This record gives sequence, structure tokens and C-alpha cells, in this order.
Amino acid sequence: MDNESYGPPPGDADFAGYGDSNDGGMPAKNRRQEPPHNFDAEASLLGAVLIDIDALIKIADAVTPEDFYDEKHKQIYIAIQQLYDKRSAIDVLTLSDQLKSNGYLDSVGGAAYLTELTNYVPTAAHVENYAGIVAQKALRRRLIAAGTEITQFSYDETKDIKELVDNAETKLFEVGNQNVKQTVATIESIMADSFERLDNLHKDKNTIRGIPTGYADMDDMLAGLQRSDLFILAARPAMGKAQPLDARVKTADDWTTMGQLKIGDRLASTDGQESRVTGIFPQGVKQVYRVTFSDGRSTECCAEHLWDVHFRAWDGPRTLTTTEIMAKLERQRYQKRLWIDMCDGGFGSDQPLPVPPWALGILISEGDLNALRFSTASNHILERMGQELGDEYRINHAGNYDYRIVQSAGHLRPGKNVWPNPLREQLKELGLWGTHSYDKFIP
Repeated sequence: MDNESYGPPPGDADFAGYGDSNDGGMPAKNRRQEPPHNFDAEASLLGAVLIDIDALIKIADAVTPEDFYDEKHKQIYIAIQQLYDKRSAIDVLTLSDQLKSNGYLDSVGGAAYLTELTNYVPTAAHVENYAGIVAQKALRRRLIAAGTEITQFSYDETKDIKELVDNAETKLFEVGNQNVKQTVATIESIMADSFERLDNLHKDKNTIRGIPTGYADMDDMLAGLQRSDLFILAARPAMGKAQPLDARVKTADDWTTMGQLKIGDRLASTDGQESRVTGIFPQGVKQVYRVTFSDGRSTECCAEHLWDVHFRAWDGPRTLTTTEIMAKLERQRYQKRLWIDMCDGGFGSDQPLPVPPWALGILISEGDLNALRFSTASNHILERMGQELGDEYRINHAGNYDYRIVQSAGHLRPGKNVWPNPLREQLKELGLWGTHSYDKFIP
């Protein structure tokens, strides 16, 4: 393609060549400067869309037809949008037909140019990058146009200075909001209209003037579902929204079950943040599945339960239902290769534990919980164990690789025959004292 008709080559700086004078002695400042644009980025964007229609979905909100500097690219993009709105296939043949109907097929270069666009990029993977370049160049052109208009307006001595400033702010504000697609309404107007409508619906308490939901309290609040209303009851995946009534749920201080939850309860989320119960909606009898993980843990959920699932070939986690996960696990490619994030564990009350967790782990894994002994050949573990237990305890060698934990001050105290070892008493409270290797557990 020949870029010369469209300004400097896109690979160069935006205004390459404008700072020198090498065309017959004409000073660079006297030559007409092309508005910022990138021909290759526009062509690459259109080529990506022709290769993969999903590319259009990715950039539909980022680029408008007016963002294209080249007129033929603008008309091609308009035709693509028209085909997409009609749910038609988008390829060289259908696009040529649409452009012909619009009266622009010949002016854009015909089907030959459309075919050339499909060869412009090998893949649609970078379409968002192309869209970003096109949108940025368009914004620069709008800023230049607004600046020019502000400059011309400012030369008018008849204008009040306040009017000049207001005009400048308005122009810049228009540029900044030119790409906003949605209509914005104030919360005051929305709430006023909503409460007025609900008040009218509730005037007759004995009538539900809408579609019943099956939930009496919700029907009482909304007077049933109304035409044109869209109600979404949702929460982030992995929040435990749909589990059996006996499923265990972590609270701030303890555990509870789904069936015992109350409005206002504070629950743990996967990311360690707090979630509050704002509504409880029993779903009746449903098929329940037990999901078992590689570390032995398991949980129960229904077929519609949502999971944030990772796979090494995916860019990030995908939200899948239990049914979708079951289907993937039937394929060898996904077996033992899907995983979910571990719970953060940071949510809950910050209370001192009866035994330091690291020391407790050593006692459970390598300890004798009948005599406060443990075995190790590691000097690091010995040092760390002393640090974890503190100055109140001393670690004595008991032969070979065995060590005994005793009180630094001894077990005899003035006025008493024996002062019980606090660590032993704490292990009793946890139910661990006296356990053997086959019946130890993590409290």
C-alpha cells in the first residue's frame, strides 16, 4: 500500500519530516501539516475484524466510525457495524455487498481492497492495540480542532473574558466526553421516578401488579416483576451462594452452616475480604455434587454453582459452572490441570492462639504428645522451635534425635508441689494431649 497520500509512514514519529526543509527549499513551518493519524493501524484494525468477527466485540466500545481518518476506512467500518447489527456473516463477499448498497464500494477500492485488508495482519490477536492507536489519533485531532476553534474565538475582542473561558471549557469537555456511549441520568431523578411508581403499585395491597417471583417478601417490595425491568441477583464467583444447608461457612469468629445464616452475618471471601449477608433465598430441592480437590478437601454444590477456574493455557481465570467443569474433566487435556485459588485466610478475628502455629505443626508431625517430645536432625528447627515457644520454655536433648520441652523455671514453685506445664495444658484444651500418630489432627 502507498502511505504517501495519507501523511507520514505510520512507523515513523507522528510528525516525521515536519521539522526540516528538504523539499525545494520550502521552510517546514510553511508546509501543511497532516492531522495525526495512522493509516496502517486503521487498515490493521479492519483486517483483524475481517479475520475474526469476535475482534469487533473487543473494540466496539473503543472505536467509532468518526475515529477513522481515512474516509474509505470509515465507510468500511460503518458497513461492518451494519452487518453485525443485522447478525449477518462478515466477510469480503457480504461486506462488498453492504458497501455496494451504501454506494461506497467503488470509492473504497472495491473487493480487491477488502481482500488486501485481510492480508494486512496475520492474526486478530492485537486488535485492541490497533484500536488504541486509532482512538488516540482521533482524540488528538479533536483536541487540535478544539484548540483551533478556541484560538479563533479568543481573537474576538468583543467577547467577554468569562465567555471566552466558558467556551474553552465547553469545547474541551465535549472532546473528553465524545466517546461516552451511554446516557447518564442523576440518581435523584431515577429514585424519584422509582419510588413514585412503587407507591402507585402498592396502593392496592391485595394485588400484585406484575409477574410473581414466588418469593412473598420480594413480591411485597417490588409488586412483582414489571415489564421492561431487569433484575439481577448476583455475587462474585466462589462466594458460596448456592450450597447445601449443611455446608460449612467461615465467619469472623467461628464456623456456621448455610442453613444457619442470618441477614447481616459477616463471612469470609476467597480474597480474604469480608462479605455481608444481605439476602437469603432458599432454592428448594436440587441435585448436589461433591467436588474433591487434589489435597483431599471436598465441598458440595449444585450444577449451577460458579467457580473461578485456572488452566495454564488461559490468560486468566474463567468463570465456569459445575456442569461445565464436569464436561472439561472428561477430556484428558484438562484432567489434573484445572485449579482454583486457595482461600486467603486473612479474614477473621485477630486473637492470640493457645500454641504458636509453627510449633504446633512440629508437635503434630514429629512430636510425642504424651511426653512433650519431638524428633529432628535439623539445627534450624531446633532454633526456630526455641524462638516460637519463647523464654518460658527450654529444649533439652533426650538422646539420639529426640528433644524434650520443659519449663525454664522448672516445674516446682514456692508453696506448690508441682507447677503444671502450660504447653501441656494448652494441648489438653485442644484435645491433642495423649493422641498417637494414627489419631492426631489439626485443631
